[in-house]
Amino acid sequence: MCISVVRSLCHFRIAKPLLALRISAMENDRNLDPSRWLKEYGDILYRFALGRVRDPQTAEDLVQDTFLAAMKGSDSFSGRSKESTWLIGILKHKIIDHFRK
Repeated sequence: MCISVVRSLCHFRIAKPLLALRISAMENDRNLDPSRWLKEYGDILYRFALGRVRDPQTAEDLVQDTFLAAMKGSDSFSGRSKESTWLIGILKHKIIDHFRK
């Protein structure tokens, strides 16, 4: 599946009320901008997940869960690491949880 299609699928599948709420709360904080996360890290996270789970649909779901968890836990991001490191760390835990099921 084309990565740009995955990007648009992930974008539309994110819970709109939660996304709107988080974007308005973080409007002035460029470092924690979910729409930018999708543009900058969507492909990287998808490829990372796909390389581990070997299923495109599952990889998309895990990336979506990662973005939702990051939005919910954005207050815990202290900035001591790069955003990409933080997001990949969340994704790693989502993948582990997936294999535990």
